[in-house]
Amino acid sequence: MIYKMKLNEEPFEKIKNGTKTIEFRIYDKKRQQIKIGDQIEFSKLPDLYEKLVVDVVELYRDNSFENLFRKLYTDEDEINKKIKSIYKHYSPEEEKEYGVLGIKINLVSNIFRYTYNKLVRDKIPENIDSEKGRKSHYRILNDNEYITELNKKILEEANEFIEENSIEELGDLMEVIYAIMELKNYKIEEVHRVMKMKAEKKGAFRNKIYLEYIDENSKNIKEEKELNKKFRKSGISQEMEETIKNTSEEKESKINWTNAWSKKYPILATYQNEVDIPQYAFEIRKILNNLTKEYGFNELDSMLVLKDILYHIWKDKK
Repeated sequence: MIYKMKLNEEPFEKIKNGTKTIEFRIYDKKRQQIKIGDQIEFSKLPDLYEKLVVDVVELYRDNSFENLFRKLYTDEDEINKKIKSIYKHYSPEEEKEYGVLGIKINLVSNIFRYTYNKLVRDKIPENIDSEKGRKSHYRILNDNEYITELNKKILEEANEFIEENSIEELGDLMEVIYAIMELKNYKIEEVHRVMKMKAEKKGAFRNKIYLEYIDENSKNIKEEKELNKKFRKSGISQEMEETIKNTSEEKESKINWTNAWSKKYPILATYQNEVDIPQYAFEIRKILNNLTKEYGFNELDSMLVLKDILYHIWKDKK
């Protein structure tokens, strides 16, 4: 079994250079599943691109970090330093509730993994694998998955054409259209016939006509339905609503939301190097624990409630 965990740069680099061979964690539900012989994939914060894969070779259980450190180390200064450091990441309440775990590890590999999860041209894996030090990992889609990804791809290519208005991007867009035609068994002659019929009835797009609005003497339900079609709506709220509704928990767990949102809010990609995260994390964990204990929320609900409170505090100050 392979487990995935995140690490700050300093401990990550220490595992990488061999000076750190034991990782300490709270013995929560996730860590309770780990067994000797399993592997852990550590991802380096903040961008999570660099990975370390390690073997789990030994597990050490105890009720407190101090007890565990004293069993594993003899130098008093080193023990005190580790105690001070660990409580920047975990609260005494968490320690008391779950107990603690030391995971002895052996480094297996060090890689940079760039996750795409997208439909690509047929020769892309071959081209990637032909380059030294690069290895692609892919699977073949079934027809239902294929049309779903083609639908996404046509939007991607259309947006890229909008950005560049180049013949290359137009060619990419046409390539996706031809792939959809092939999957649907549409012949080019049939498409041209349908285009001609529609052009004869409604015209084409050659006269540069831009419709601003229509005045009518009475309510027109058909017109309202046309204007309210989902693809005509704009704004982040509709996009987020669709994303939330259509994203499974399994898929959501694989999405690097910090990386995704940093495209819009760059601070999310840089604050990790400036902010004393453990200090704030310690205080936030105490608040989360209080929400869980006082109101009976589970851990996920506590996190969502806290995020919503923070949002409204920020919004009320604007």
